[in-house]
Amino acid sequence: GITAAITNLMSSVCMVIMNRFLTPYGNEALAAMCMVLKVNMIAQLILVGFAFGGVPVYGFLYGSKNHAKLKELSKFCIMFLSGIALAFSVVLIGLARPIMSGFTSDPVVFEYCVKMLRFMTFGTVFVAVVLYTSVYFQATGRVVQAFIMSISRQGVVFMIVIVIMSRVAQLNGVLLSQAVADLVSAAIGLLLYLGAIKKN
Repeated sequence: GITAAITNLMSSVCMVIMNRFLTPYGNEALAAMCMVLKVNMIAQLILVGFAFGGVPVYGFLYGSKNHAKLKELSKFCIMFLSGIALAFSVVLIGLARPIMSGFTSDPVVFEYCVKMLRFMTFGTVFVAVVLYTSVYFQATGRVVQAFIMSISRQGVVFMIVIVIMSRVAQLNGVLLSQAVADLVSAAIGLLLYLGAIKKN
């Protein structure tokens, strides 16, 4: 439960840091981010539900040393979660305007909302990979790998990325920082996962 607690803590820290970097762009940007996070959170929590739903099965297969079946299930789960994430991405990016029109009538805030939702949705597929690998490590008792994943996406990796991106591309860099952090964290998760599979 410690890694899950750290993940939730990092999520809160991520929001604080994001708001801090948006402050120079005005209250409209901050208000828009609050709305966008709510919409984006719906998609991500559905992915979380599917990812954590398989924990008992992963644990059972690992405990019974049925590594071949676990590897087969892992491939299916990654593809399944990535497929759902891709579907969410298409919907949220394509319908950003009608979705966000239900949250605000202020034209400036609305344009911020549309832009932010599209930028933050780019990394949803990578979120699916991060979620699966994190859950896999927890279910199979890999404490170190689980800890690394819990502090990566919305923790250490995100902090490094947002500092760099904000200097390189200003507002667009801030908005894209989470997607870039998702990509980097997914790569880390896959490398750790492949290492675990090879060890098995």
